[in-house]
Amino acid sequence: MEKRGCVRTEIINTGRELIEGKKSASSAFLTEKLSSIGISAARITTVSDSTGEIHDVVREALGRANIIFCIGGMGSTSDDITRDVFADISGRKLVFSRKAMENVARYFARRGRDVPVKCENQAKILQGSRVLPNDKGSSPGLFIEVNSSKIFLLPGPVDEVKSLMKGELFRMLKEYESKIVRKRVLHIFHKCESEVYEMLSEVIETERELEKKTVSFSFEKCPWGTDLSIECRGYDELLVDELLHKIRSEVYDFIGEEVFGENKESLETVAGELLARKRLTLGVAESATGGLLSSLITDAPGSSVYFKQGAVFYSTRSKIKSLGVSSRTVENYGAVSEETALEMAQRVRELYGVKCGISITGYAGPKAGEDKEAGTGYIGIDIDGDNCSYTVKFSGSRREIKEKFAYSALGYLWRKLKSE
Repeated sequence: MEKRGCVRTEIINTGRELIEGKKSASSAFLTEKLSSIGISAARITTVSDSTGEIHDVVREALGRANIIFCIGGMGSTSDDITRDVFADISGRKLVFSRKAMENVARYFARRGRDVPVKCENQAKILQGSRVLPNDKGSSPGLFIEVNSSKIFLLPGPVDEVKSLMKGELFRMLKEYESKIVRKRVLHIFHKCESEVYEMLSEVIETERELEKKTVSFSFEKCPWGTDLSIECRGYDELLVDELLHKIRSEVYDFIGEEVFGENKESLETVAGELLARKRLTLGVAESATGGLLSSLITDAPGSSVYFKQGAVFYSTRSKIKSLGVSSRTVENYGAVSEETALEMAQRVRELYGVKCGISITGYAGPKAGEDKEAGTGYIGIDIDGDNCSYTVKFSGSRREIKEKFAYSALGYLWRKLKSE
């Protein structure tokens, strides 16, 4: 592939499920990977499994883009029509490929199965195209050139796209690398996007003015708060690294206390590391989250060192009879209250014989309860008798609110452990 200083790249996602609301993890991964080598997608289009629709979208992209990725429709079912569409557009025949067949056969051999007859169709490739081996699936990727456009046809599942990007495909794309790109994602607890922007507006506007188009900031709403992405670009690796380090330091000067981690660090991991470092064991009593908090905690590798036990005390009766919360507390303040959350944390610490107890009680919605709105929750934390509680209020679907409750509990635990 000929190296160019600037290329226009487009991504086409195919699949009715994407039209109906399912997110494309493959597209998200691909854009991030491309960005790491200085290639930005100018347009991402989603289209259903319709020959006519895909045909129209591809025709339009061919008139604009140097590089086109088409994700999905490479399997063996009736709606896998990507190869056929590109055969029609390019005027090429579909021909049997021994290399593609080896990919198909290898996939089923690893599973101790013969190749199903219908899957033999995946060994057909566009005449003159290049087969890109896929270690995670039966359908290989394909590379073809149509007019002046370089086209990559990729299977839909994200693990297969990741596999392809580890091999020949990534090496081909690096020939288009035009700039050094460095990116850092800062995870910020319990602050919304507008709050983070307001806190950092001086840094952001100054850097945008000084560095022009070499620096960009983006904000993403997350269950724990906000992710701030800082991206720096340039032709000198040392200067790009220095610039990113400088901006990161400036951000920490303003909101460092709110940042719990960077890049692939998670809230459950950093909170767990603090528990392990302080030699604290943990017990969980959750109500509104229905076990989600315990699940998040155990997502962290090595969590068995500090996490000892957790349980869901969903009904008011279970809070009193099984956990041991005082009936008077519930009668006076309600099962969803700051006082009940505090007592739940204390009782779970005593019940399980751990150093740290954490609790959640709340209304995940959509209906409210007692005199409180849906999305209202209370978190209790008790570390060797030193206890505190937090009130949270969220909006969203029932599942979203449960996630926000659970991440809030982890975040407040992280804050308290960090401050001690």
